Order: sequence, then C-alpha cells, then structure tokens
Amino acid sequence: MKDGGICLLESAAIDTKKRILSYEGPTVFGGGSKKDLSRSGWNWFIPSSTTLSQMMTDVGYTDVQVGKIVGGRVFAVGKRKIHVDIMRGGLSVRNIR
Repeated sequence: MKDGGICLLESAAIDTKKRILSYEGPTVFGGGSKKDLSRSGWNWFIPSSTTLSQMMTDVGYTDVQVGKIVGGRVFAVGKRKIHVDIMRGGLSVRNIR
C-alpha cells in the first residue's frame, strides 16, 4: 500500500469492548464440513474492535473507523499515512521490507 492509500479490511471479530486478540489456529472451522472448508488457517487471530483499531493505528493508518460486528465479522477502513513496522524483532535481515 502506498502512503495516502485507503485500506478496507474485513476480519473475524470478538464482540467485546475489551482489548483482546484471540487465537484459534488452523483446525477450527466456522461452518460447513471440513471438506467444504479445505483451506485451513482461516481464523488464526481474531481481534476485538478496539484491538483492530489499535493495530491499524500502530502500523501507520489514520482516520481508522471500525464498524459494528455482525455475524462474527467486522469491517474497518483507514488511510495509510506512512509505513510503520509492526515488529522487527527476530529478523535476521534488518533492512528487509
């Protein structure tokens, strides 16, 4: 994403005002049979609205707006001001981007 671009994000979400990031992993399926949902890894991290807003802000988005959670899903939109790394710890190549 270029600086100044608009990001529309859809995610699974936890309906709470608390700052929570849940983890389910690749074996949890939300509906249908396991065969129907053969692409594993759907819900690795599931944020609350508060957490999603903070995550977007932390990586350089402004004017972040997070909608209501409906059916366990949420939409958020934000404008990228500048690239900000979410984490660099553990990288063996320091200037990778």
